[in-house]
Amino acid sequence: MEKQKTFFDRFDELDLLRDKFENLRKGEFGVLYGRRRVGKSELLRKFSRKVKCNKIFLTITFQSKAELKRALSKKIEECFGDIVKISEWKDFFDYIAEKSKNEKFLFILDEFQEIDKFSKDFILSLKQYWEESLIKNKIMIIISGSSMSMMHRLALAEKGPLYGNKTFTLPLKQFRYTDFREMFKEHSEEEKVKIFSIYGGTPKYLTDFKESGLTLHESIKELVLSDKGSLYDEPINALRFELTNPERYISILRSISMGKEELNKISDSLEIKQNQISPYLRNLSELLDIIRPANPLYGKKKKARYKIKDNFFKFWYKFVYPFQEQIQSGIIEPPMNKIYKELEDYCGRIFEDIVAEFFLLMRGKKIKNMEINFDEYGQWWENDEDIDLVLKSKRMTFFVEIKFTNKLVGSRVFEELKDKSLKTSASGTFKFILISKKGFEKELIDRKIPNLLLLNLNELSKIFDEETKRETEKQAEIKEWFGIK
Repeated sequence: MEKQKTFFDRFDELDLLRDKFENLRKGEFGVLYGRRRVGKSELLRKFSRKVKCNKIFLTITFQSKAELKRALSKKIEECFGDIVKISEWKDFFDYIAEKSKNEKFLFILDEFQEIDKFSKDFILSLKQYWEESLIKNKIMIIISGSSMSMMHRLALAEKGPLYGNKTFTLPLKQFRYTDFREMFKEHSEEEKVKIFSIYGGTPKYLTDFKESGLTLHESIKELVLSDKGSLYDEPINALRFELTNPERYISILRSISMGKEELNKISDSLEIKQNQISPYLRNLSELLDIIRPANPLYGKKKKARYKIKDNFFKFWYKFVYPFQEQIQSGIIEPPMNKIYKELEDYCGRIFEDIVAEFFLLMRGKKIKNMEINFDEYGQWWENDEDIDLVLKSKRMTFFVEIKFTNKLVGSRVFEELKDKSLKTSASGTFKFILISKKGFEKELIDRKIPNLLLLNLNELSKIFDEETKRETEKQAEIKEWFGIK
């Protein structure tokens, strides 16, 4: 019997699939896509197990047209007891067209992009039968793939063979911090921040860490810094899976991880012209969803910075990639020493993103009687100065300073934030927020400064818990329907 995997989050996606299926009156064609390891297959298995109908679920693991035909014939026999010899694709599509005329039918093809390598005619037949007959039937077709670039080319790009056929899309992304916290309830908030800073929001990476039973530093040694570890060369393999020649992409990611975040700095560090780098940056952002460009709020728009979105990629390129030769020789002291020395500062950068997510969760709500309303959010920077987070509305701006250190925050930090806010082009009412892992000096608390909100990590944690509790209550019905414990 197949072992049931622990299943976290993805309740919005499950609810959408359930709604589409329960209201199935005519054909639905879904495209599910996302990077490797984000949990696409497990999501589809969870959905497929639950729904009661005629169904075929096939994962493409073979490399020839003959194997695909045999696999589909075998599935038909296993699921329905019918013997169907598939000589041409017409034999298969005629069969499922007949099966879905009057009864609901679910047809899932996982790792769909693999078919393009050996049977483009299957994809064209799928398109033809969908447009001519299946769209009128009670059938839900879902194609899923781990290659972002291939799925985009096949089903989402305007010139793709299946472009225009989808009735819904499901881009599966990494867990947000809010989602991630559900997996690690037993940990303190500080531990959660550190785990998320290293392993990010990819379910597979988080599961590997959780099931290892190791401490954070032990897990880094065994999962990441050992050439036998499950995550040792994952970021390189992820790019090789998507790209024929990933070397320049690897160099760009390494440069960004070293703090070269602006186009001119990336260009200078690699000694490559800016116009030659721009297409790679677009692919990393728009196609592969690995980096994100950001412009400064209240700053110069031409000063865009590129950030690595995936925390594990960010960690790996900063602490592992530079030491690969030594690691392959079993020498892990240099990267571990660097991690011990710089981890706190590294986590502080990720904590800024977590706080931004926190305020998105709290938008339109009150925190300690301060109402949090904003239309845009981001960072501000100019020359060598920056503000960690800016929340912007038409008449009001919140300026936020975020500290993930073991030092208490005092008045000096507030005064510096206030001075920097006056250098921006913002106007209207200014309010200030200080977030501190450790807390605040008594003299700052005693000042009771108007329009200043102070939040420590424990307070942040309690608010997260309250908001997550409300979200969990909404999800209870979906969990019950799908049998998720």
